[in-house]
Amino acid sequence: MRALAMACLLVLAVVPLAGAQNFAPQPPPPPRVGAPAATICSTDWGWCPLQTLAAPGGGCYCFVPPRTWLAGSARYWPYEGPVSPYLNPHTGPPSTIR
Repeated sequence: MRALAMACLLVLAVVPLAGAQNFAPQPPPPPRVGAPAATICSTDWGWCPLQTLAAPGGGCYCFVPPRTWLAGSARYWPYEGPVSPYLNPHTGPPSTIR
């Protein structure tokens, strides 16, 4: 219940700031013909399985208990077997590090 109250306060604090700007959200890139639907949400810290269908390249979030959400990008990855529905750490460096 306390987490819900904190989330509501956060939303109420951000709404006036967002209302002052009149920017449209960036649309996700168009899906390629024949491209598979995204299966994971990839962040700089790890990945989590998506619970719904998403177009590759769209925005998504991974939940890290007890109350953290990490923004990521929807991607296709053919993982197998049981995985945690929460953040699964990367086993190697993120693709943004070269």
